[in-house]
Amino acid sequence: MYNTIDVIVRQNIAYHKSVVNSGMNWKQFIGIKNLIKVNLLKYYEKEYRDRHLSNATLEIYAEYAAYGIVGLYFEWFSQDSDMDLMELADVCKGLLLN
Repeated sequence: MYNTIDVIVRQNIAYHKSVVNSGMNWKQFIGIKNLIKVNLLKYYEKEYRDRHLSNATLEIYAEYAAYGIVGLYFEWFSQDSDMDLMELADVCKGLLLN
């Protein structure tokens, strides 16, 4: 999933950066978060099947993680970070999937 985000962002970094820095509205933020959440739910349902977690618990995991991912990317865009985009994806992956 993180590699997919990286590919999407790399296709037009200037555009994504301008969207973030132009004062994106809450609806746009939530839309992006929801796209990530859907993918996280699919991942969690498959990976955590043996833990017998309820759907409500998986929803909370995905919601929490999706907000974190979107927040990290927004921060990366707004700060002109020296960190490479792939490195950011690896950090996100390490935080949320381990």
